Amino acid sequence: MIVNKCSRDELKGLFSSGLSDLIRDDEVKVHVVGVLDGFICERNLPIKQTVADSVIVNDLFEKGNYEALVFFGDAQLFMCGMFPEYLSKHRRHSLGIGFYVRKGIDSYNYALYLAISKKVKNGKAALVSKLSDSFMDNVNALLQLRNRLKDGEVFIDHVLCDELKDADVGRQEDQQKFAQQPDGFYDNE
Repeated sequence: MIVNKCSRDELKGLFSSGLSDLIRDDEVKVHVVGVLDGFICERNLPIKQTVADSVIVNDLFEKGNYEALVFFGDAQLFMCGMFPEYLSKHRRHSLGIGFYVRKGIDSYNYALYLAISKKVKNGKAALVSKLSDSFMDNVNALLQLRNRLKDGEVFIDHVLCDELKDADVGRQEDQQKFAQQPDGFYDNE
């Protein structure tokens, strides 16, 4: 597939139809299609950084920058779903895809906290919650879309698949811990 030969609308349609059976929630699907469109067509992915991801997320949270936190979560989603080999811990100087999955989820969760605590009226708090909760499902949907776009050629090695499974297991354990917290534990009142 040659991206340069497609119009932007054709590309969005391709992404949307490719994800239609992989992401059931329409609002999440529209957002993920927008993420693909933004990072592929606008090429606005912040790849080269001089500061650690965790420092960036904490700074954005402390500054109350809701939009930038969502953008950072979107960037992690895009990289985990479209270029997981680049994030694999088997590459030199990489912490592994599990680290980036956690940073994406953390970024969405921090944005959600800001939206709730500041009572942001933009109506996106529910979407950000869904993006956080379905992060691994969305990563897997992007991986499947990527394979479909390569005419069914599977090009993810088994070691990377194991690393993705480990990241998902860690996420599920975190969800279980969160579910065990007493009611009101995270209330800001």
